[in-house]
Amino acid sequence: MAVYFIGGSPCSGKSTVAQALSERYDLTYFKVDDHLDRYLKMGAADGKPFCAKASHFDLG
Repeated sequence: MAVYFIGGSPCSGKSTVAQALSERYDLTYFKVDDHLDRYLKMGAADGKPFCAKASHFDLG
């Protein structure tokens, strides 16, 4: 299995491109933004200091 990462500046169209590629080539699309809060909370509960700090960031 191959994993492809798309990086770039905020609001540069990464999600749009990833969604289009996933549809065109029948790839699984995993949008980190949709899962980040849950993963940070899991890491904080597991004693990971960065996750504990980052779980309190307000990105909105």
